[in-house]
Amino acid sequence: MRLNPDDHILDVVANFEMDPRAADDTPLDASADKWRNTPSQPWKFVLKRGNLLPGHKWTDDEDLRYTYQQVCQEFWRFKNATATDMIQVASESREPYCPPDDIPEMEKLIAAKNMEATIQAALKWPMYFCVMFPVQERHFNIPQAELIVDHHGIHVVDIGDFSKVELTCKYDDAEVGPCAEGYINLGLNGVEYQFITKV
Repeated sequence: MRLNPDDHILDVVANFEMDPRAADDTPLDASADKWRNTPSQPWKFVLKRGNLLPGHKWTDDEDLRYTYQQVCQEFWRFKNATATDMIQVASESREPYCPPDDIPEMEKLIAAKNMEATIQAALKWPMYFCVMFPVQERHFNIPQAELIVDHHGIHVVDIGDFSKVELTCKYDDAEVGPCAEGYINLGLNGVEYQFITKV
Protein backbone atom coordinates (compact mmCIF):
# COMPACT_ATOMS: atom_id res chain seq x y z
CA MET A 1 0.00 0.00 0.00
CA ARG A 2 1.47 3.36 -1.01
CA LEU A 3 1.18 6.23 1.43
CA ASN A 4 -0.72 9.30 0.34
CA PRO A 5 0.13 12.58 2.12
CA ASP A 6 -3.45 13.75 1.57
CA ASP A 7 -4.68 10.85 3.70
CA HIS A 8 -2.35 11.57 6.59
CA ILE A 9 -3.84 13.49 9.50
CA LEU A 10 -1.58 15.70 11.55
CA ASP A 11 -2.52 15.84 15.20
CA VAL A 12 -2.20 18.84 17.44
CA VAL A 13 -2.96 19.02 21.13
CA ALA A 14 -3.56 22.58 22.17
CA ASN A 15 -3.65 24.10 25.63
CA PHE A 16 -4.91 27.65 25.72
CA GLU A 17 -4.64 29.79 28.82
CA MET A 18 -6.03 33.20 27.99
CA ASP A 19 -6.41 36.37 29.98
CA PRO A 20 -9.51 37.97 28.40
CA ARG A 21 -7.91 41.37 28.92
CA ALA A 22 -5.03 40.51 26.56
CA ALA A 23 -4.97 40.70 22.79
CA ASP A 24 -5.14 37.41 20.89
CA ASP A 25 -1.45 37.44 20.06
CA THR A 26 -0.12 38.91 23.32
CA PRO A 27 2.27 36.48 25.01
CA LEU A 28 1.47 35.42 28.54
CA ASP A 29 3.96 36.78 31.05
CA ALA A 30 4.78 36.14 34.69
CA SER A 31 1.69 38.04 35.80
CA ALA A 32 -0.41 35.24 34.29
CA ASP A 33 0.52 33.04 37.26
CA LYS A 34 -1.09 35.58 39.59
CA TRP A 35 -4.54 35.41 38.03
CA ARG A 36 -4.39 31.75 37.02
CA ASN A 37 -4.90 30.60 40.60
CA THR A 38 -7.21 33.40 41.69
CA PRO A 39 -10.89 32.34 41.51
CA SER A 40 -12.09 35.93 41.30
CA GLN A 41 -10.13 36.60 38.10
CA PRO A 42 -11.73 35.53 34.80
CA TRP A 43 -9.71 33.10 32.70
CA LYS A 44 -10.34 30.37 30.22
CA PHE A 45 -8.75 26.98 29.72
CA VAL A 46 -9.43 24.95 26.59
CA LEU A 47 -8.05 21.51 25.86
CA LYS A 48 -8.72 20.60 22.27
CA ARG A 49 -7.53 17.95 19.89
CA GLY A 50 -7.90 18.81 16.25
CA ASN A 51 -6.85 17.53 12.87
CA LEU A 52 -4.88 19.69 10.50
CA LEU A 53 -3.55 19.07 7.00
CA PRO A 54 -1.32 21.35 4.94
CA GLY A 55 -3.60 23.59 2.88
CA HIS A 56 -6.45 23.04 5.36
CA LYS A 57 -9.51 25.17 4.56
CA TRP A 58 -10.76 26.83 7.72
CA THR A 59 -14.54 26.77 8.08
CA ASP A 60 -14.71 27.22 11.86
CA ASP A 61 -13.62 30.68 13.02
CA GLU A 62 -13.18 29.58 16.62
CA ASP A 63 -11.01 26.62 15.61
CA LEU A 64 -8.86 28.94 13.49
CA ARG A 65 -8.53 31.47 16.30
CA TYR A 66 -7.61 28.89 18.93
CA THR A 67 -5.02 27.22 16.72
CA TYR A 68 -3.56 30.64 15.84
CA GLN A 69 -3.38 31.56 19.54
CA GLN A 70 -1.58 28.32 20.30
CA VAL A 71 1.03 29.01 17.63
CA CYS A 72 1.53 32.58 18.88
CA GLN A 73 2.00 31.52 22.48
CA GLU A 74 4.52 28.85 21.59
CA PHE A 75 6.38 31.19 19.26
CA TRP A 76 6.84 33.86 21.94
CA ARG A 77 7.66 31.24 24.54
CA PHE A 78 10.70 29.89 22.69
CA LYS A 79 11.62 32.87 20.52
CA ASN A 80 14.80 33.78 22.41
CA ALA A 81 16.10 30.27 23.02
CA THR A 82 19.38 29.19 21.44
CA ALA A 83 19.68 26.22 19.09
CA THR A 84 21.43 24.27 21.86
CA ASP A 85 18.59 25.08 24.25
CA MET A 86 16.07 23.88 21.70
CA ILE A 87 17.79 20.52 21.22
CA GLN A 88 17.70 20.07 24.99
CA VAL A 89 14.04 21.08 25.17
CA ALA A 90 13.17 18.76 22.29
CA SER A 91 14.95 15.75 23.78
CA GLU A 92 13.36 16.23 27.20
CA SER A 93 9.82 17.38 26.50
CA ARG A 94 9.43 17.40 22.71
CA GLU A 95 8.11 20.92 22.78
CA PRO A 96 7.58 22.55 19.38
CA TYR A 97 9.72 25.54 18.59
CA CYS A 98 10.36 28.04 15.84
CA PRO A 99 13.76 27.69 14.10
CA PRO A 100 15.86 30.86 14.56
CA ASP A 101 15.96 31.56 10.80
CA ASP A 102 12.14 31.65 10.70
CA ILE A 103 11.71 34.14 13.56
CA PRO A 104 11.66 37.37 11.46
CA GLU A 105 8.98 36.03 9.12
CA MET A 106 6.88 34.74 12.02
CA GLU A 107 7.07 38.13 13.74
CA LYS A 108 5.78 39.81 10.57
CA LEU A 109 2.89 37.37 10.17
CA ILE A 110 1.85 37.72 13.81
CA ALA A 111 2.14 41.52 13.69
CA ALA A 112 -0.14 41.47 10.63
CA LYS A 113 -2.54 39.12 12.48
CA ASN A 114 -2.51 36.84 9.44
CA MET A 115 -3.86 33.77 11.20
CA GLU A 116 -3.88 31.24 8.36
CA ALA A 117 -0.41 32.19 7.11
CA THR A 118 0.96 32.04 10.66
CA ILE A 119 -0.37 28.51 11.14
CA GLN A 120 0.99 27.37 7.77
CA ALA A 121 4.41 28.79 8.67
CA ALA A 122 4.34 26.82 11.93
CA LEU A 123 4.00 23.60 9.95
CA LYS A 124 7.73 23.97 9.20
CA TRP A 125 8.69 23.87 12.87
CA PRO A 126 10.49 20.69 13.94
CA MET A 127 8.17 18.20 15.62
CA TYR A 128 5.15 20.47 15.25
CA PHE A 129 1.89 18.93 14.01
CA CYS A 130 3.54 15.51 13.92
CA VAL A 131 2.94 12.06 15.35
CA MET A 132 5.82 10.28 17.10
CA PHE A 133 6.29 6.55 17.73
CA PRO A 134 9.07 4.94 19.81
CA VAL A 135 10.59 2.11 17.75
CA GLN A 136 13.65 -0.10 17.31
CA GLU A 137 15.24 -1.12 14.02
CA ARG A 138 18.42 -3.18 13.58
CA HIS A 139 19.71 -1.05 10.66
CA PHE A 140 20.16 1.96 12.93
CA ASN A 141 22.97 1.75 15.46
CA ILE A 142 21.05 3.59 18.17
CA PRO A 143 19.47 2.12 21.32
CA GLN A 144 16.16 3.93 20.95
CA ALA A 145 14.68 5.58 17.87
CA GLU A 146 11.63 7.70 17.23
CA LEU A 147 9.58 7.34 14.05
CA ILE A 148 8.21 10.79 13.24
CA VAL A 149 5.38 11.26 10.73
CA ASP A 150 4.61 14.80 9.61
CA HIS A 151 3.57 16.68 6.49
CA HIS A 152 7.11 16.40 5.09
CA GLY A 153 7.13 12.61 5.25
CA ILE A 154 8.59 9.97 7.58
CA HIS A 155 11.72 10.49 9.67
CA VAL A 156 13.81 8.32 11.98
CA VAL A 157 15.62 10.20 14.74
CA ASP A 158 17.74 9.28 17.74
CA ILE A 159 15.78 9.89 20.94
CA GLY A 160 19.05 10.74 22.68
CA ASP A 161 19.82 13.48 20.16
CA PHE A 162 16.88 14.94 18.26
CA SER A 163 19.28 16.95 16.10
CA LYS A 164 20.51 13.68 14.56
CA VAL A 165 18.12 12.58 11.82
CA GLU A 166 18.98 9.03 10.79
CA LEU A 167 16.63 8.90 7.80
CA THR A 168 14.09 11.06 5.99
CA CYS A 169 11.68 9.72 3.39
CA LYS A 170 9.07 11.59 1.36
CA TYR A 171 5.65 10.02 1.01
CA ASP A 172 6.22 9.28 -2.69
CA ASP A 173 9.18 7.10 -1.70
CA ALA A 174 7.43 5.24 1.14
CA GLU A 175 5.48 1.99 1.08
CA VAL A 176 3.76 0.07 3.87
CA GLY A 177 4.57 -3.64 3.98
CA PRO A 178 3.32 -6.46 6.22
CA CYS A 179 2.51 -5.45 9.77
CA ALA A 180 1.19 -7.12 12.91
CA GLU A 181 1.00 -6.45 16.61
CA GLY A 182 4.43 -5.31 17.72
CA TYR A 183 6.00 -4.51 14.36
CA ILE A 184 5.54 -2.81 11.00
CA ASN A 185 7.49 -3.16 7.75
CA LEU A 186 8.12 0.05 5.84
CA GLY A 187 9.84 0.54 2.52
CA LEU A 188 11.66 3.86 2.81
CA ASN A 189 13.72 5.24 -0.08
CA GLY A 190 13.82 1.78 -1.67
CA VAL A 191 15.06 -0.03 1.46
CA GLU A 192 12.84 -2.29 3.58
CA TYR A 193 12.91 -1.77 7.34
CA GLN A 194 11.15 -3.66 10.10
CA PHE A 195 10.31 -1.38 13.02
CA ILE A 196 9.62 -3.00 16.38
CA THR A 197 6.86 -0.92 17.92
CA LYS A 198 6.72 -2.51 21.38
CA VAL A 199 9.79 -1.04 23.03
